[in-house]
Amino acid sequence: MGHFCFRVRDVDAVLAELNRRGVKTFVELGSYPDPGIRLCIIQDNNGNLIEFVTPL
Repeated sequence: MGHFCFRVRDVDAVLAELNRRGVKTFVELGSYPDPGIRLCIIQDNNGNLIEFVTPL
């Protein structure tokens, strides 16, 4: 999967704001304890996948 990633302070808040603005979620928000991250992925209007991640 080709995509790019932004490390953000609060992935929950970022996704809530994006959804509020009409951006659809591509990969639902979830926590992954082994790598120690919480992430979600959206798809922009050009088909690019954009990941947002926050360390746990």
